[in-house]
Amino acid sequence: MTHFIKKVFGTIKGFFFTVRCPYCGRVIEPNKSCCDKCRKEFPEMPLVRYATGGYICTSPFPYDGIFRRAVLNFKFHNCGAYAELLSHEMVRSIKDVYRDREFDLVTCVPMHKDTLRKRGYNQAELLAKECARILGIEYADLLAKTKKNKTQHSIKAAAMGCSLDITSPHGILIADVGSGTADIAVLSLGGISVSKCIKSAGCAMDEEIVKYIRKEHNLIIGTNMAEACKKAVGCVKIPKEPKLFRVKGRDAVSGLPKFIDVGYAEIKPVIEDIALNIIRAIKDVLEQTPPELVGDIYTDGIILTGGLAKLTGFARLLSESTKLKVRVHKAAADCVINGCGKAIEYIDHPEKIQPGAVNPLIEAF
Repeated sequence: MTHFIKKVFGTIKGFFFTVRCPYCGRVIEPNKSCCDKCRKEFPEMPLVRYATGGYICTSPFPYDGIFRRAVLNFKFHNCGAYAELLSHEMVRSIKDVYRDREFDLVTCVPMHKDTLRKRGYNQAELLAKECARILGIEYADLLAKTKKNKTQHSIKAAAMGCSLDITSPHGILIADVGSGTADIAVLSLGGISVSKCIKSAGCAMDEEIVKYIRKEHNLIIGTNMAEACKKAVGCVKIPKEPKLFRVKGRDAVSGLPKFIDVGYAEIKPVIEDIALNIIRAIKDVLEQTPPELVGDIYTDGIILTGGLAKLTGFARLLSESTKLKVRVHKAAADCVINGCGKAIEYIDHPEKIQPGAVNPLIEAF
């Protein structure tokens, strides 16, 4: 009888509420956790890492591309319903890696009450409860949050990827503007003196382009097409040489394939506000910077990393707004991953750190 009721409820739920793929947004069947196209993007085997003490860590997918976008939406864009879909992939990877090992219970990393009040839900708790339900074992709250963590930054890794010496007393202002967030910080003595994180960057621009194209041209496009449009003709200062980009999608009226050509002048006002918010955040960090570090920043300028650093006109507009020189790293999009590679030396070989030297992985402030 219980099985029958669940089946009827599932049918009613599927009739009134469409289920969408968490990775691309396409409508999918209620019994699927993603669409067939996104399924092809999954690695053949779950990712496995071994932590200190021999603990096994596994993930169903890398934190990149469509998977990164899904996680960011799940955490920051009120997409708590993704927990059920993502948990199926997590359970699948757990079963593949741990095989027949039995577990007593499932728990999650707690969230500080201030963050919970702001976000409205703890994504880790939702995910853990769904995994426990699928595995058929108990969920329990075993941990308590006693201290609010500082915002997690990739900024140190970005600086190390630029071959900067972040252990020196010299002040460095670096802005890592990526797809999900824009992290701005002043680094000195291996630590973060002042920092700010903006949770609106490249992905937010893509979403604004999708909305604009739908509203003005009745053309439905995906975020991948919007990202390609942003890279081609996205700007905050219109260049002298004109350029057009062909946007392809589906006509919202007829449902047939359609394309339009857009240029710099059309896309600029769509993404300009987000770029200006990032610049305002950089100016806020400058205002809070200790006086003894301001002189170093005035001499060296601002260092830009991340994929959004190469947005047409962004570096020039930032330089004009702050009256400082701005340097964009030639491999801006790869700075964080390159810095992580260098940081491994401090983890795997701590004996290489000279006595009395600053370890850049330890917070100094």
